[in-house]
Amino acid sequence: MEIDLLLINNGEIVVVEIKTTARKQDIDNHCERLKIFKDHFPEYHRWKVYGAVAALRYEENSNDYAQEKRFFALQATGEGLVEILNPQKFKPLVF
Repeated sequence: MEIDLLLINNGEIVVVEIKTTARKQDIDNHCERLKIFKDHFPEYHRWKVYGAVAALRYEENSNDYAQEKRFFALQATGEGLVEILNPQKFKPLVF
């Protein structure tokens, strides 16, 4: 299983898929990987696992699609900064 970025902190993990241009198919593929993440990493069986997509660009409202799938949606804004596109009341899906 290939993981672009794994953020780990106190019982919670964010598995990040990084793309230059994120497409809906990329988000679907990431969702399928997250469904089997704990099978590949049983040491995290009891941890909360969240999904995220980070991209320079989102094609055809795929940022909205990522949020509908309850993933964190991140976008590079320049100068090494990243913007979280989700609204403040966003509730991510726990895998």
